[in-house]
Amino acid sequence: MTTPSRFCPQCGVEARANAAYCVACGTALGTSTKSAPPASRDEQTRRFAPLLVVALLVGVCGLAVGIGYRNQPPPNQPLARDGGGAPPDAGQQLPSEHPPIEVPENVRKVIDRMTTLAAENPEDMEAWKQLAFVQYRAGQVDPGFLDAAEKSYNHILSRDAKDLDALRGLGNIEYDRNDPATAMGFYKRFLEIEPGNKEVRTDLGTMLLASQQPDEAIRIYQGVLQEDPTFFQAQFNLAIAYRAAAQTDLALAALQRAKEVAPDDESRQRVGALLARVEGGEGAEAAPQGTLRDAIEAVFRSHPIVGPRIDAFRWESDQKAQVSLREFPMQGMPPMVREKFVERLTSGIRESKNRFQATDRIAIDIVDAASGDTMITVAD
Repeated sequence: MTTPSRFCPQCGVEARANAAYCVACGTALGTSTKSAPPASRDEQTRRFAPLLVVALLVGVCGLAVGIGYRNQPPPNQPLARDGGGAPPDAGQQLPSEHPPIEVPENVRKVIDRMTTLAAENPEDMEAWKQLAFVQYRAGQVDPGFLDAAEKSYNHILSRDAKDLDALRGLGNIEYDRNDPATAMGFYKRFLEIEPGNKEVRTDLGTMLLASQQPDEAIRIYQGVLQEDPTFFQAQFNLAIAYRAAAQTDLALAALQRAKEVAPDDESRQRVGALLARVEGGEGAEAAPQGTLRDAIEAVFRSHPIVGPRIDAFRWESDQKAQVSLREFPMQGMPPMVREKFVERLTSGIRESKNRFQATDRIAIDIVDAASGDTMITVAD
């Protein structure tokens, strides 16, 4: 006796005999052999079109349009002073003889079908969000689609003025149009509803940097890193903000940290390229800028946990200093965490000494600002 064919109740794709999961969407199929009707063409379009559009854009156009790669500034330089963003890295530009990249015809047809479905269902916000998403992704190839995405997101906001997907989507559109003032307006509206979102806070910081407000951008990046010290995007952007503010030692220290938390080899290479440029270009050893004191102080001020809590940094001599911290949980650190904490600061001091060819022992007392008690001494 043959096993009856089954259809996935989630996506309608026919399942293989005795399969436990749908090969198309991963839905658990259980043990029932009861057939379900296949999904309608409209339903399949709604469920699979966004994935299809992104996959085709990546495969045909070679673009980084995958989810999760939002709003990182150019890797090799700070944002332009005119507020319009820096030009793309040379490695990202097309050769002059390269034909223009266009949205493939099959992608356009899918988007047209999604547009029709959304128009037929003006109150179906899920359909409109999927449409806006694929229009936005296509807009990274053909800017004309950004206008369509803007209209779709505004349709959503007309039904719900606090819809987070629409607010962020419109902010991202203005980000890509190099309109930081308008983008910030949408990001701020988003953060009034969800103030803890680290991705949108980081995007807001980058728009502040594009608006020639590096100090405000630094403050936002530091706040994000205080809550999540491993968030690479904020750490990398912090280094760019320091560089834009002409705080080279802090930029170098922030880049070293970005290298530590980089999620993959490509990100580490981007950090390495910027490190080489800040240090003097193409990995060459450059004469250190500032003083050894500046470099060591930068190690502490760029630290994602220590930096935001520094109350004062006082040097008693070239070999001895005291840094006062507000509400720093030194006593609550588990031994292993404390060891890593001290090791990182010690390594930063050692690297600074090597850059300035210093050999004297340097000791930094970390002091509780409220009581004046020394919590620990970091030395090398």
